[in-house]
Amino acid sequence: VGSGFAAKKKNSCLIAWTEGKGIMVDALPDSNRQTLGCGISENDIQYIFLTHVHSDHDAGLVEKILQGERVKIISSRMIFDSFLRKVEAITCFPTDVIESFVDFLEVEPNKKIKLPGFQNSYFTFDYSLHSIPAGRFILTYEDKKNNIKKTISHSGDTKFDISRINAWYEKGIF
Repeated sequence: VGSGFAAKKKNSCLIAWTEGKGIMVDALPDSNRQTLGCGISENDIQYIFLTHVHSDHDAGLVEKILQGERVKIISSRMIFDSFLRKVEAITCFPTDVIESFVDFLEVEPNKKIKLPGFQNSYFTFDYSLHSIPAGRFILTYEDKKNNIKKTISHSGDTKFDISRINAWYEKGIF
């Protein structure tokens, strides 16, 4: 993970592929040039999943909005609203202007949804343990006709210290 606005550090960003279409996870700055360099066009990416609003995860989305690009964001309402407040604060654009550049697909914790624009791909969201609300997902491809099921999951910045988590559980925090 890098810094959201550092020219010499790259961020953690990935593209999950299903049915020949991509879901970018956390857009890195200059993502159009970066993906084109790998032979991936804007049309290949159907959605951008926003894990959380730290700049090393959302700077590319802010950049796209500043450039007047239309983006399709998958995230929870809580994370998306935080993103809107952040973009409004740093750009001074009103929320309705920012939202005019965004198609928002809201996901709820532990609710499996069929992704719009896909035939056999499903998305399940939940929160990971981090300093601010952060999301993770399970992407499942299910072709029941041919008995094929493939799954990949991703978590953006998760605190995983099992002894500390167990101690919190023992104290009744969880």
